[in-house]
Parts: sequence; structure tokens; C-alpha cells
Amino acid sequence: MSEQMKKWKNHNKQQLSENKKRKISRNFLGSYLLILLAPAVAVIAIYCTAKNAMVETQKERIQSVVTEVGNSFDREVKEAQNVGYYVGKEKRLSDYLMKARPQNKEQEFYSLYTISTAYPNYALTNEVIEDVFILISDSRYILKIPQVIPEDARGVATLGDFPFGSYDEFMAYYHEQDPAQSVFCHEDEDGKISLLIPGRASYPSNPFGDCIVVVQLNWNRITKMLHPILAGEAGVVALVNANGEILTCAEDFGNGSSILYGKEAGSLEEHLKENGWKKNSLVTCSTSLSYNGWRIVSYVPKSVLTSKIGTTRYVTISLCFVSVFIGMIVCLAYWHQRKGMVQEFFDLKDRLLQGKTIQKEHLQFWSSFDSFLTEVDQLQNTVEQQESILREDFLGKMLYGSYDSEKQLVSGAEKAGFPLKLGFYYVVDMEFEDPLRSGSNVSREEFSAILDRLLEQYIVWKCWRYSVSELSMVLLIQSDEELPAEELKKALEEMNYEFYSCLKVQSYTGISTAVQEPLEIARQYEIASRISEFARYRGIRVPVLPDELPKEQMLDQPLFVTIDMELKLVKQIQSGSAEQLEELIDQIKKIYFRPGNSQYTYRHTIEILRSCLFRSIPADSEDPEVRRLREAAQKVYLEEPLFALLRETRALCARMQEKKEEAVVDLDREKISGYIEENLGDASLNLSVLSEWLAEPERKLYNDFKLCFGMSFSSYLEQRRMARACELLKDGVAVKETAEKVGYGSDYSFRRAFKRVVGIPPSDFRKMQTV
Repeated sequence: MSEQMKKWKNHNKQQLSENKKRKISRNFLGSYLLILLAPAVAVIAIYCTAKNAMVETQKERIQSVVTEVGNSFDREVKEAQNVGYYVGKEKRLSDYLMKARPQNKEQEFYSLYTISTAYPNYALTNEVIEDVFILISDSRYILKIPQVIPEDARGVATLGDFPFGSYDEFMAYYHEQDPAQSVFCHEDEDGKISLLIPGRASYPSNPFGDCIVVVQLNWNRITKMLHPILAGEAGVVALVNANGEILTCAEDFGNGSSILYGKEAGSLEEHLKENGWKKNSLVTCSTSLSYNGWRIVSYVPKSVLTSKIGTTRYVTISLCFVSVFIGMIVCLAYWHQRKGMVQEFFDLKDRLLQGKTIQKEHLQFWSSFDSFLTEVDQLQNTVEQQESILREDFLGKMLYGSYDSEKQLVSGAEKAGFPLKLGFYYVVDMEFEDPLRSGSNVSREEFSAILDRLLEQYIVWKCWRYSVSELSMVLLIQSDEELPAEELKKALEEMNYEFYSCLKVQSYTGISTAVQEPLEIARQYEIASRISEFARYRGIRVPVLPDELPKEQMLDQPLFVTIDMELKLVKQIQSGSAEQLEELIDQIKKIYFRPGNSQYTYRHTIEILRSCLFRSIPADSEDPEVRRLREAAQKVYLEEPLFALLRETRALCARMQEKKEEAVVDLDREKISGYIEENLGDASLNLSVLSEWLAEPERKLYNDFKLCFGMSFSSYLEQRRMARACELLKDGVAVKETAEKVGYGSDYSFRRAFKRVVGIPPSDFRKMQTV
């Protein structure tokens, strides 16, 4: 009976053990399947978010196209501005404006025709340019390159879409516009839009200019630039101004594309509402242009973008379900494979409870730990390498001053895991000679390993190393207390000596002062690099502190003549006073001709000063004194004779400038002003008429008049006409009659000029005086 009881107990015990094993095995299987719940939920989330994610991808594509179109527009406008600038600076045009203009109509036409044909046809070479116009004050013609068109009804009719028929009309429009604009958008009464880029031509003796160059842009070409954004699909793309008003708009509502432009189109948002489009159903992309605050904005329905996705989203969802199914198969395979290990684990547990010996080489699960630990070690090494890269990147940004505020710097340190603590920071800049010069054939790895070993041996403070190049590195040393400068210098000197003993390579070291603010580290790095540069230049092989520099060598003084110093010297020679030049020469002597400078520095400085001398000598003058200075400059190689030539050249430039400014003005001011007052009502009164009356060359009269009256003839004439007009309007004379009495052919141009000069329209001025 007792034996049967024992067998029954053993059988129950084995049965319980088997049941427990099966339960744990099923729990393992359940755990595997539970893990698959996350991918199953992810499938649902992917189904909901894939659509938005793919729409964002399509939006990025459209945004890139919009940005590219905006960049193309900016480039085209910049090219058109350059065309206007070079047209205004052309020599034939400037000579024509500066000299006496032809009195005969045929002569004037021939002169302007010669100027116009000298230009290329920009409309053929640049498709964004429609025409280039040159408007000249008091001229009978308009230049529409390469044509010369008379200012009459038939001529104006040939101007095409250009809305102005004379210089005065355009200037009246120009003065009403915002001068900060680069491109003027003119819309006439018929709704025609013209894009105009004006450029006023001015010259040293005529700073106000009597000529303006107007580049008219090809509106159709600019409108066509918007078409590729929609790519034939439904949507709206528009060029809008700073107020959101439509300048031009290309749209497609699914029933064919159309184009509209001008003020009648209104704002873009109102236009969308009128067509029944809701903003939340549209994807918006925009880019700002460089001119006038204009923008290119596109609205595309989300349905259009999702249709572009096609079957991709369904393929993605299918792949997710397939991955879950494969995961289930893998789980079942692992469960079937690992059931034996579960049984081994329980056997091991029973052995431990019974005190029996364990042979781990017979256990399957024990052998898998080696590969697992290897993978963990590799992962740990990868993480450490990434942290090292992040710290080095942060250190470089801090040294080069990439952070604008302490908040940004602290945030960058936290992201990189850099221990930015309170304390004192020192920056050490070290430059090394090329090992090949001393015959040391050492690899980059060996070079770096020696440096790391020496840093660990001699630098006892917290230190970070940043490699600027293969032969240059920066040390950032941090200490809780301020270090004695000599202690830091001694440690670096011993390290340099040991380094030279290993590789026979010279090193040059600059040490900065201590700072407590991390933002000041960039400035200290600049100081340390200047010191190491000075040490290398002077051949100083021991570490150098800022206080050990010679008194005449300031940290902000360069070793060679800078470009700023060259430009300053040329300016002082050409237009400065003798005292200013002497002060600059003394400064050059103090900085660049110090005792102890090398022969190379001396020769280099002399050559730079000679080049400044050559640039200062007038190039287009054939004066004997100028030729003498050129010959002397080619032979001078010593500092004092060179400085003497600089002084002589300054004196020569001053004399030549005085000759230019001297002008013999022999004009009867009262006689001329009286003649102008008598003929204010003559619309044909201009400088050419005055030169005929005075029997003076027009070119000379232009300069003499300006010196005598303090302004150009055209400005003086306009002022007197406006003064006379104010008197007539005060007396109650009608605006049209007033315009005729002060020499304006049309009351339109008179109204424009009056508003520009007085500030209010003539009708309002007349009402104010009447009241």
C-alpha cells in the first residue's frame, strides 16, 4: 500500500511538473504573440497616418518647385537690373548727356540713333526682358533699344505696352512710388499691367541726372513661370504683393486652366472663397521673393495629392499585414525551438534543489550567452563613438563662436553630453611643423597616439582636444580654480620637449587668458591662435602667454598689410589731406616696419605699398609729372623714398582735383533769371534755347549755370514754374489755364509735377486758397 502511495505521489508530482512546464511554455508563446499586438495596432495607426505622411511628401515636392520658381524669378529680375545699370553707364550715352546737345532735330536723331544701335537687342538675348527704354529730359525722342521713336502721337503708338510717352510723364509717376521698391507694377485704366525696373543715370558733374533707363519685363514670360507648379492638375498658383493682392494667377478648377491678373482679381483669399474652396482642404506652399515683399503662393487640393499616391498606401498596408503574419510564424518557430530549453531550465532548478552537480556544457541556453554579450559590447562601442563625435562637433562650434547666446550654448552642451561646468577655461592653440621636413616618416595614427599619451601624462587638469587639421590642434582646459600662468606654461613646455624627443618635430604654442563665461571661449581661441601664429613667425618654440608678447605687437595687429589698410592708404593719397596721410604713414611704420621684422616681411610690405602707389597715380593723365612719378615708382625699393613718393602723389592728386573744381563762371545772374521769368509760359524753353540766347556752348553753360545757381537748369526752371503756378492759383485761375501759362503742354503733366513739388494736387491747393 505504501509503495502504491509512493508511485501515486510520484505520478502526481510528475504530472504537476509536466502541467507546469506546459503552462510556462504556453505563457512563452502568449508572450511572443502579445509582442505582436504592437505591430497589429501599428497597422491601424499606419493606415490612418500613411495618408497624411504621403501628402507631406507630395507637399515637399511642390514646395521645392515653388522655391525653384521663386529663385528663377529673382535671378531674372537681377539680370534685368544689371542690364539697366550697364545701359546707363555706357560711354556714348554719358558723353551725349555731358556735352552740348544738338539743336537740329535731324542731328539729335542721328546722335541718339548712334547710341541706340551701340546696344545689343536685350529682348533677344534675355527672354524675361521685353524692351529697354532710355528717357531723356528735354528731348524730342525716346530710345526703345535699338529704335529711336519721336515723342509725338504716331511715335507713342509704336511703344507697345509701355505706358509713358515722355521723360516728364514717367518722372511724375516715379516720384509717386515707394523708393524702396525695386520693381514697379504699373496698371493702367484698361487693367494692363507693366513690370518696370527704373535706373536713373547720374554722373559726377550731373548727380541728379537728366536721363532714366527703364527695363520693361515680359509679363507673359513671368506668368508662364508659374505653370509648372500645378503640373496640369487642379489648383491655384499666384504671384501676390505684400498685401496679398493678386498680381497674376494661374488656376485650374478641374474644368480647364485660366489666367487672371490685376486689381480686379482682388486678394487671393477672397478669390478662393468665391470659387468655393475651403482652406482646410488645401495644401499651401509659398516662397518669398527678394523684391517688394512679393510672394509666390500655391494652393493644391489634398485630394489631388492623395490621388498621386495611387496604390502605394494599399501596398504599404498589405506589407504591414504580411509582416505581422511572418512575425507570428517566427514566434511559433521560436516557441517550438525553445521548448526544450524551458524543460532544461526546470531540470536545472530541480538539480539545484536536490544538490546535484551541474554540467553547463550540456545546457543549450548557456551557449547562446556568448554571442549575446558580444552584440551588447558592439552596441556599447557604437554608442560611445557617436557620443564622441557629438562632443567634438559641439567643441568645434563653441571654439568658432557658432552660438549667439548662453542659452543656445548650454542647450548644445546638453545635447552633446558635454560637461559644461562652472570654473576657469583656458584655450591652448598648438601648431606643428610637417614631420617630413625633419625626416620623420610617421603615420597619422601614430602621430595622434603620441599626442594622446603626452596629454594624459602632462596635463593633469580636465582637458578636451579638438583637431583643427592634421598639424594643428586646440586644447580646452578646465579647472575649478584659476591656475597660475607659469604652472600651465611649464606643463605645456615639458610636453612639447617630450614630443620633440619622440618625433623631432617643432611645435608652436599660444596660451590664452582664463575666462569663466563659456561664450568668451571663442574670443580666447582667436587670441591663442594669434599668439601661436606670432610664435611660428618668430620661431619661438616655447609656449607663449599673452603678457609675453612684445609691447609693439598687439593681438589685433596683423603681421602683413591688410586689404583695409591698402584701401585706406589709396583713399588718403587720392583725396585725403597731408596731415591724414602723415598719420597713416606713421601708423604703417609702427606696425609693419618694426625693428626685428624679417627681410621677407620688409620686402612684402614694400611691394604692397608700391602697388598702392601705382593705383593712386592717375591712369588716364599724360602730365609730365605723372609720368615722372610712374617711372620713379618702378625703381623704388626702400621705405623712406617710397613714403616721399606717396606724399608727392597726394599733392599731385590734390592739384588736379583743384583744377577740376576751378570753373570760370561769367554769367549775369539777374539777366538770366529775368529771361527765364519772361519765358516761363514757353513750353519749348530749355537749356538749348538759353544757350542760343546767351551764345554760350550748351555743355559749358550746363556747368556754369549749376555753379552760379546751385542747381541744374531743369530743377531751377521747375521751381520757378511752380512758384508762378502757386501765385496764379491763389488768384483763382483755373488749373488748365495755369498749366498753359507756366509752360506745360498738358494739365496731366502739370498736375503730376505740382503734386511732386508742392505735395498736394493743384485743385486742392486752389480750394485751400479760395477758402
